Amino acid sequence: MHEKFPSIEEIYCSLEKGTVGSLYFLFGEEDFLIDECVDAIIDSLIPKGLRAFNVDIVDSDKATANDIVSFATAYPMMTDRRVVVAREFHKMTNTERERDIFLSYVKNPLATTCFIMVSDKKPDFRLKLFSELKRLNCVYEFPRFYERQVPSWIEKRCRSFGKTIEPAAIELLCSVVGTSLRSLNNEIIKIVTYIGEREVVCAEDVSKVVGAIRGSTIFDLQRAIGMRDSTTAFAILKRMLDASESPQGIIVMLTRYILHLMRVKELLLKGTPESVIAKEINVYQFFVKDYIDAATRISFAELEYSVRVLCEIDLLLKTTTIENSHAMKMLLYKLLKPQETIHPMFHLLDL
Repeated sequence: MHEKFPSIEEIYCSLEKGTVGSLYFLFGEEDFLIDECVDAIIDSLIPKGLRAFNVDIVDSDKATANDIVSFATAYPMMTDRRVVVAREFHKMTNTERERDIFLSYVKNPLATTCFIMVSDKKPDFRLKLFSELKRLNCVYEFPRFYERQVPSWIEKRCRSFGKTIEPAAIELLCSVVGTSLRSLNNEIIKIVTYIGEREVVCAEDVSKVVGAIRGSTIFDLQRAIGMRDSTTAFAILKRMLDASESPQGIIVMLTRYILHLMRVKELLLKGTPESVIAKEINVYQFFVKDYIDAATRISFAELEYSVRVLCEIDLLLKTTTIENSHAMKMLLYKLLKPQETIHPMFHLLDL
């Protein structure tokens, strides 16, 4: 059963009210959000000019449990509070002795210190130290974002800069940068700087700043295949191959796309709402309409055939000396044409 922890928003709400706790245990895979949270706590407590005396950020290989507690029990200089950040906290608490040292402090923390424990690993909350932290209600989880959550995070991040972003720009940004929030944030900062006082981020801005070309991504290729638009699909494939996109990477993504369409067809037959379909296939709701249109257009038999073709072309690329461009063009031809209309000369076994 998934354990419940206070929401991350509670930290930010408290900071806005000027309330900062003495203990925070932040754990999870989304390290960018953890780093942002740590920075927000430090910003709320310590003026920049006094941080050299009042902020200690320590990694596991730089200090022992006793060292960390010594930092935490020191008093602030020229300010009311000080901050101690113990990074890789899971590596500092491997032994019972180490955990007991921290447990003694956690049970009686110094009011003038904000002690932040950071870990990318979920601890065993049956252990006394972590059980006590949980009891004190100072444990916050930062789980990895699902792919479908990323577009709304991009929208929110752009709003924090006073900008709005068009759906096409979100899609292009996701397709080129991926789902790393740290990388996405870096690119958003560049884009916001590039557009200056203009309020809306469009796909052309992403193209110019990130170096992506609209109409040359795997998502563009998927959409063209879903629409059965062979002219556009072949043009996109050529641009992708010219840009040294990996054929195997394209096959992986197209296989995922076809499997998603099969799942969408199943859900549509059950009368499933769009919002539920989006969650089922793990895509942003704005983009699910394209999947529904494609799933409505393509039969189950064609989708099953497409999966076989993708597997065969993948095997062909791995076991023969066929040119990548030739194999990928054949793949696209087969995906876009119903099985019964394909001329025998195009069958893989004849290659």
